[in-house]
Amino acid sequence: MQFNSRNRRPPTDPVNVVLSLSYTLLQHICQQAVYSIGFDPYHGVLHSPSYGRQSLACDFTELQRASIDFWVWQLFEQNILTLDDFGFSSATGYPCKLLKSGRAKYYQAFAAIRAGLSKNALNHVWIWQRRLNSYHFHKDLTVKEPNLSFISQLPMT
Repeated sequence: MQFNSRNRRPPTDPVNVVLSLSYTLLQHICQQAVYSIGFDPYHGVLHSPSYGRQSLACDFTELQRASIDFWVWQLFEQNILTLDDFGFSSATGYPCKLLKSGRAKYYQAFAAIRAGLSKNALNHVWIWQRRLNSYHFHKDLTVKEPNLSFISQLPMT
């Protein structure tokens, strides 16, 4: 598969193409989980804030990267994706890209694991929310307004 090491922007081999696409989809799933709890995805803990980057969603993505790595390895090991599913070109800005036939196989396989990834992302966010609540709201009546910058601020009505 011409894989030597992790590279991106643009990925240069089939494994890196699939890893980049999978991480992007996983980050979107984590973003949805973060929004569903009411956290602001732009204020991360591990990832520092950067313009346009949803740092908190990136933080939760890290928790499932190993699952994605193993799943991508399985796609190639089981010949679900092969070299025929990728196009190679040195003339364009994209040295390797997933062709239409490969995209059909990829998205079908991703649909099979999406529910599990979503459930895990939501569980991670819920656990974090419960830990924050128990830490910040543990019957300490002197704390009136906790300053938690990663929680979305709703307008006062």
